[in-house]
Amino acid sequence: MQQLGIYEQLLTQLIESKLDRERYYVDERPLTSNEAAKWLANFITPIFEQAVAAVPNDDAQLANQIDLANKLLLWLKQQFAEQQVFADNLILS
Repeated sequence: MQQLGIYEQLLTQLIESKLDRERYYVDERPLTSNEAAKWLANFITPIFEQAVAAVPNDDAQLANQIDLANKLLLWLKQQFAEQQVFADNLILS
């Protein structure tokens, strides 16, 4: 029988603050560097989608959404200067 709990999810500050460990089973294990790219990218994607959707709806909304995406790419480029892939993928408006 499967226990009631959280499965296959990253443990965030928000989840930890709301988690009743006496009621729910939590089997924790460390995230490995081999799986980090997949798990962290999957975690960040819906958060970034919410951020893009939250850009105010006005005449410049699309341009501002593209600008937000490009700012993230440029920030990533600064973190990994040798990786041209970030600059090469800037979005044209």
